[in-house]
Amino acid sequence: TEIYTLSLHDALPIYLAATLEVNPDAEQLLRGLAADPNADVLVLNAAVDGLANPNFPVTLGRVATVPAPPHFKPDYSRRIRVLDSLRSSFADDNARAHADQAKVELQTRWTESNPVAP
Repeated sequence: TEIYTLSLHDALPIYLAATLEVNPDAEQLLRGLAADPNADVLVLNAAVDGLANPNFPVTLGRVATVPAPPHFKPDYSRRIRVLDSLRSSFADDNARAHADQAKVELQTRWTESNPVAP
């Protein structure tokens, strides 16, 4: 497990994406972020990482850690749908490639958690 130290600027999209199932506004906020032509590619990648890794803990600075979301069953179908939607808004080729890799990771996690997944 890797531990990342991030600014709130980076941590917020990860946290929104990682808590998609328990945060009713997360999907709308992520779509707004992806549609922003001025969004930093690193922030977009952080959102993709949060979607791909629902148990991703976030460390803010040296003192505050936002834990992984409470134990819940990730909705992989929804995560893949949101990821596809975000990817379609990305103008940056690297961000799209990052989203493609995240989708593969999500599909693998889904298959491992539920043998009847597509």
